[in-house]
Order: sequence, then structure tokens, then C-alpha cells
Amino acid sequence: MLNEFKTIFKQTSIYGLFNILGKSVGFLMLPLYTRYLSPAHYGTLELVEMTAVIFEVFANAGIGFAVFKFYHQHVDKAQQNRVVASAITASLILHALFALGGILCSKSLSMLMFKDPGYQGYLMLILFRIIVSGPISIGIDYLRILNRAQLYGWLSLLRLVSALSMNVFFLVVMEMGVQGVLLSGIISHLLIGIPITIYLYLHLGFHFDTAKLAPMFKYGMPFIAVLLGQLVLGFADRFFLQRYATLTEVGIYSLGYKFGFMVNFLVVSPFLLMWEGKMFEIEKQANAPIMYSRILTYYIFALAWVALAITVLIEEITTLMTAPAYFAAAGVVPLIALAYVFNGLQVFFRLGMLVKNRTGIIGNVTLLQSVVTLGLFWLFIRLWGAWGAALATVCSFAGIFVANYFFSQRLYYIRLEWRRLSQIMLAAGIILGINNLMPALGFWPALFCKGGLALSFPLLLVVIGFLSEREKGVLKEIGTRLVQQLPLFSRSNAAQRSTKLRLRNAINSNQN
Repeated sequence: MLNEFKTIFKQTSIYGLFNILGKSVGFLMLPLYTRYLSPAHYGTLELVEMTAVIFEVFANAGIGFAVFKFYHQHVDKAQQNRVVASAITASLILHALFALGGILCSKSLSMLMFKDPGYQGYLMLILFRIIVSGPISIGIDYLRILNRAQLYGWLSLLRLVSALSMNVFFLVVMEMGVQGVLLSGIISHLLIGIPITIYLYLHLGFHFDTAKLAPMFKYGMPFIAVLLGQLVLGFADRFFLQRYATLTEVGIYSLGYKFGFMVNFLVVSPFLLMWEGKMFEIEKQANAPIMYSRILTYYIFALAWVALAITVLIEEITTLMTAPAYFAAAGVVPLIALAYVFNGLQVFFRLGMLVKNRTGIIGNVTLLQSVVTLGLFWLFIRLWGAWGAALATVCSFAGIFVANYFFSQRLYYIRLEWRRLSQIMLAAGIILGINNLMPALGFWPALFCKGGLALSFPLLLVVIGFLSEREKGVLKEIGTRLVQQLPLFSRSNAAQRSTKLRLRNAINSNQN
């Protein structure tokens, strides 16, 4: 089991690093966005981006969720290739059709969203971009199936470099504002999408096997409801804010949301890159429930640590990365971070429904909660504005977590490590309490003190007895290996080995 955990940790770390590289454009560009875009323009950009995401949900048709499942159902390589290639072809066709339909209706969409036809050009640009997003998504999924982490990493790095360079050129040099950001997105997507589509067809062959696609669509279609529900949970708050407040407030709230979303970005997304395929492999093992329980404990530790670090350091992060017009965004970040802790938990507790092929439950739960969420957004945003939107988001993700936990445990029971989970919550409470009692400090002293406080979380867990003896041994072994790899220690160890070898040779010579 220990080797299995090492493999899981290694894969999650690799994919997590490359996922951060590939998707960190939005964070790395924040200093430029907040200086070259007003809060109103930033709010416009967020709403336009969300429109593309809605179209992509319908264009994906849930097929991306089915690739892992149906690939592993076949042993024959030719049949596995037909599954993936057929999914790519179907995705390419659907994305092109939805993009064309959206472009033809862009003027009506502009009136619906902004009550102004002047945003039509933005919508046409963003919808054109989604044509290649389907093959990119499935292609990356296929690389994960094959554990081609290096190729995945190079693609992520290419996406990062191209998007950053295009953004700087169009936003800073050409001063094209929102239009420049959207145009850079199109170019970076084409740079990735065209090569990966050609590579996949050359590697897999061209297939459009309806016999393979039919069960894949049946399995994946309930996820449309899931994704639509997630869109309501993650994006509908901006639309309500735009209606009941201003685009400026949308922009400030969206920036705060992006910081809180880092819990998802740094923990949940990397975990899922590994987990979506690994969970079905683990299910086949005799000790699967124990492994699921242990993985959940480590996963919750990571969620709690990142959420704590963001909450403790958000004022300094906002000051460092944004312009003064956006400083108010820090107020909503702790709530958004908490919301995405619940989101990470509800994602894990889809487990029972997935392994038992009861995906319809996931869709129904998410769809029902999305209806409730719309009501919460309508009420809370009218009462409390951006803070109400953040509070409604916490309530919504918590509701889905509770429902998924209930159904998953009934279908596939996992005994949770309650003692260790309680220790995580206790340590988190102590850290937050100390942070709240900390006196006002200057920027650099506050950054130093709060950074140290965030880093003390795992140390506090060690003090209160979180680690087992075996885990302590593993960590000690890892630490020893890391130290030995340092240049100074590696030279010292090499010298010691050389000395021992000379002594052994001398003893053997004397004996002879």
C-alpha cells in the first residue's frame, strides 16, 4: 500500500505542477490586468469568459468523463484507440457546431447579458476559441491515461509561454484592452489545439465508432447537469451582481474569487488529474476502502493547508499583486476559499456513485442544488452584495458535499479517520485564532509573520500527534534522501564510500 501512496503522491505532484504552469496565466497576469483594465473592464472579461464556459459544457456532452471509464474497460490496444479517437472526433464536431451557433446568436447574447449589442465582438472572439478546446481536453486526458507526464508538461509550458507573451503584446504594447486578452486566448489555443489534434489522429487513427460512442454518451450525459450546476455555483453570482450592482463590483468580486479559487487550482484540480483514472484501479484491490480513507485524510490536509495560507496572507497578496482600486477584493477571499474546500470534498464523495455506475445521482444532486443556489444568490446579493454572493457560494458547495457524502457512503462505505480529521480541524482553528489576534503590522513584517504562521500548520499537526509511526519513518527516509542529494552531502558520502572501499581493499590485500 505504501508504494501505491508514493505513486499517487508522485503523479499528483507532477500533474499538479504542470497544471499550475499551464493554467497560471490568469494569476501571473493579475498585476497587468489590474493596471491596464479597470474593474468594470475586468468584470466584462469575466462575464464573456463565463459565456464560453457555458457553451463548452454543452459541446463536451459529458464525453470527457467517459473516456477514462471506457478506455479501461478494454484490454486490446486497438479497441482502446478507437474509444479515444471516436471521442476526439465527436468532440471536434460538437464544439464546431456550438461555436457556430453561438457566433450567429452573438448579438442576441450581448443584449441578454449586458442589455447592449456593443459586446457582440467580444462574444464572437471567445466563441471562436472553443472550437479547438474539445480536442485539447480529451488529448490531455489521453496523455494522463498513458502517464505521459513529460509531454503533458511541455504542452502546459507551451500554453503558459504563448498565453503570457500574447497577453503582454496585445494588452501592454497594442493597448487593446479586453479584445487583446481574448485574441491572445485564441492564438494560444490554436498553438496547442492544432498540433495535439494532428498528433492524436496520427497516433490513434481516425475513428468515429458509434457503437463505442453510444454508451459513452449515456454515461457522460448526466455530467452535463453536473457541470451546469457547477456553472451556476461558480459563475451565476457575477450575473446577479451585474444586475443588482455594477460591472465595477463584478470586477472587484471576480478578482477576490480568483484568489479564493486557488484552493481548487492548487489542490482539487491536480488531485482530479490523478484521481479520475486512479480511483477505478484502486477499486479492484482488496484493500480499496482503506486506501480511499487514507487518501481522503491526506487530501483534506492539503485542502486545509492551502485554504489557511490564502486566508492568512490575502491582504498582503492583494497589496502585492493588484492596484489600489482592487484592494477591497480581499474581503470575500476567506469565504470563497472555504467554499472550495467544500467543493473539493464533494468531488471526492462522488466516489460511490462513480464506481457503482450511478452517475445520475450526481447530476440530480447538483441540479437540485443549483436551483437552490439561484435563490440564494437572488436573496443574498440583493441584501449584502458581493459578501452575500460569497456566503451563498459557501452554502451551495456545502450542500452538495453533504448530499454526495450521504449517497456515496450508502453505495460504497468508507470508514473515515475521524481522529485525524479532528486534529486537522483543531490545528486550523488554532492558526486562524492566532491570525485574528495578531496586531496590525507593516507590509513586510506582516508578510514574514503570517508566512511563518501558515508554514507552521503541518508542524502543529506533528506536535498534536497526527502522524503515525510508519508515516514518521517514511518522512524521515525522504528527508535523508533529499539531504544526501545536496551537493555538499553527496560529495561527503562519495568520499566516505571511497574511504571504505580503500580500507576493504587494504584488508583483503593483507589477508592474501
